[in-house]
Amino acid sequence: MKNAVKRVLTVVMAVILCVGMTACGSDSSGASTADKSKEEAKGGTAASGDTIKVGLLTASSGGTAVLDGYIANAVIMAVDEINEAGGVNGKQIELIKEDYASDPAMAAEKAEKLIVNDGVSCIIGVVLSSCRQAVLPVVEKYDNLLIYPTDYEGLEQSDNIIYVGCVPNQQIQTIAPWLAENVGKKVYLIGNDYLYPRSTLAQMKAMLEENGATVVGEEYIAMDETDYTASISKIMDAEPDVVFSVLVGDCITAFQKQYAQYGIDDIEMFHLCLDESGAEAIGIESCEGVYSGQTYFCTVETDANKVFREKYKEAYGTEPTVYASNGYVAANLLAKALESAGEEFTTEDLVNAFRGQSFEGPAGLTTVCDNNHCTVTPRIGQVNADGLFDILFESESPVEPDPQAGAKYYTE
Repeated sequence: MKNAVKRVLTVVMAVILCVGMTACGSDSSGASTADKSKEEAKGGTAASGDTIKVGLLTASSGGTAVLDGYIANAVIMAVDEINEAGGVNGKQIELIKEDYASDPAMAAEKAEKLIVNDGVSCIIGVVLSSCRQAVLPVVEKYDNLLIYPTDYEGLEQSDNIIYVGCVPNQQIQTIAPWLAENVGKKVYLIGNDYLYPRSTLAQMKAMLEENGATVVGEEYIAMDETDYTASISKIMDAEPDVVFSVLVGDCITAFQKQYAQYGIDDIEMFHLCLDESGAEAIGIESCEGVYSGQTYFCTVETDANKVFREKYKEAYGTEPTVYASNGYVAANLLAKALESAGEEFTTEDLVNAFRGQSFEGPAGLTTVCDNNHCTVTPRIGQVNADGLFDILFESESPVEPDPQAGAKYYTE
């Protein structure tokens, strides 16, 4: 009898517990509604209905707004083309846009909103490594995917990121021997004081020495520096043949304008991160003749680039840059991966579908490797009188990515 009563009480308590849990916003599994929505966001498909939802995470204000603008423009242009051609597996790609204002914390917040609230299958965007690293734990937490269209320092590999931009080994192994042979063997290194320039210049230094060149000076400048008088004096005292710079953003503009005022004709300048928009900001009178190393210049002579460049200029009124090219390639690689993944897919399915995909874009053939990084074609250009780049050298074939190459030379 006692056992019978005990069983009845157990059943009653179980019913009360279930009712109580439901009243507190839980389902029968015991997970809260909020936790369930997060769980549903993890690794699921966002291809239900007539559209495939894709997040576009770019900035319209802050330090990277100009660069983000090129990415956003090109992604939108590519998605419009893809949708006009019938979409992917009979579905249209629906871009859901969020502005992260060039802020890492905002980038993480907006990425979570895109995944949890909007149910995107993946996100294209962000520029700086600090923003990528802020988004990384978010996409890993929800098992979603970031498609990162920017060149970066390497030293990272995540199953939840497709890295479309190049890593330093893909540029340095081309630039270092070319510089030593064609410009000079005495090199002064300068860059901003954070991971990307330091990792890149560590590899550059080693590669220059392998090619018989000598580094005669090396320094790192704070991102908020505006007066480069001391640095220019150090360069003049060191008497290099060439300055190799991994300054970025507004620092390139400020440095190059001040450097040009000194009228230094016997020391060449190579800015790794200088593109068409940067040359325009500096002005022809201050940067004509300056070298740059990019995977894309708008003067690339391929049929694909002629079409891309003309359409981009018509749509947005400016020449496309490497950021536009990378954004365009990222969107097209995504479309090919989505098609291969099929109508129902998880993030793992989509990542696997990316690997091995190739796209013949404005910068040539780009292929996604098994390490989630892409092959690219490095080029060397020189600013001409029109503010564009004469291409002096390009690799005969795409170069394989080695994101961990910097670990051999760089330690924090």
